[in-house]
Amino acid sequence: MSDSNISFSKEIANTIGLEEAIILEYIKKTENSTDGISITQITSDIKFWSYQTIEEVLSSLIKTGLIIESTIENELYFSSKKPNQNKNSIPENKWKPNKEILDQINEYGIPEDFAQLQIDDFKQLNLEKSDEEINWGVKFLRFVIKKWRYKDRPGGYLRVIKSGLRNGDKAPSAQIEFVDRLEEVEIDEVVEEVTS
Repeated sequence: MSDSNISFSKEIANTIGLEEAIILEYIKKTENSTDGISITQITSDIKFWSYQTIEEVLSSLIKTGLIIESTIENELYFSSKKPNQNKNSIPENKWKPNKEILDQINEYGIPEDFAQLQIDDFKQLNLEKSDEEINWGVKFLRFVIKKWRYKDRPGGYLRVIKSGLRNGDKAPSAQIEFVDRLEEVEIDEVVEEVTS
């Protein structure tokens, strides 16, 4: 470690713990941009704690989502988690539905051209949401089915039903309900059957 000083805010130490704050700042300060920092380097630089204590602190930081663990050539590496860094997040420009998903979409009577036009919207939506998902194909299938169903609908997905004045204060009241909610549940059940 080139600089022997590690500084951190007392708010961070109060929130995550003193040991965690020290290790976190050390990792942020010394990690290289590609791999992070190896467990060997951490234990050689921070000699005032035992190997077991360092492992426990690293485990705590991983559980809180502040650092990421990876294995490179049978050695553990740790790096600080950057904003919006997600292992299972959808790749920005690489993901495309596979042939099986496109075949399933076709089975619903949805043209493949329509599904292809939805890929960019699907990617953008999931990048904005920062969703974690293991099976992007199933998620895309549901997305396309909903888009197809509502493509000609002039309104939205909710129906507002005015129910008169409320007892007591006479304030206007209304009920809302999801339009076609029953069909949506049936689609999810069919999608689960097809994918399992």
